[in-house]
Amino acid sequence: MSRRSLHVVQPRSCGDCSACCTAMRIDAISKPRDVPCAHLAARGCGIYATRPDECRTFRCAWLMATETRDVWTGASRPDRLGAVAWYEETRFGPSLVVQEMREGALETAAVRSIVRELVQRVSAVVTRDMRGRELVSLPRAEKRNGE
Repeated sequence: MSRRSLHVVQPRSCGDCSACCTAMRIDAISKPRDVPCAHLAARGCGIYATRPDECRTFRCAWLMATETRDVWTGASRPDRLGAVAWYEETRFGPSLVVQEMREGALETAAVRSIVRELVQRVSAVVTRDMRGRELVSLPRAEKRNGE
């Protein structure tokens, strides 16, 4: 009888990262996207205990990574990567949204590698730069036999 080992994935925590506090739009406190939250303090959220549900339930792709830990390494934590990513339903279906947080981050090898790897696992990857421009990457269509 062979024994199979289980791969245990340790849960991640945000640590010092607060990229989502700028990237996210939070309707409950009228916070627009790409603007630092007025409640962001030196050591995280100043209203953590009473933060809106949108904040309480948000999980970036790095934090959620289980099967994709090979893609979302420790170096790709949003504050280190310069971009925060999350999964969202878009007009293309279930998509990965990658929001640039540091000028030029979308052009780095690390972000390009993540997009290239994950575009085949979702309906689309939507990248947004700091100027608000969006680029949509769609998975390559699989070739049929004889094509």
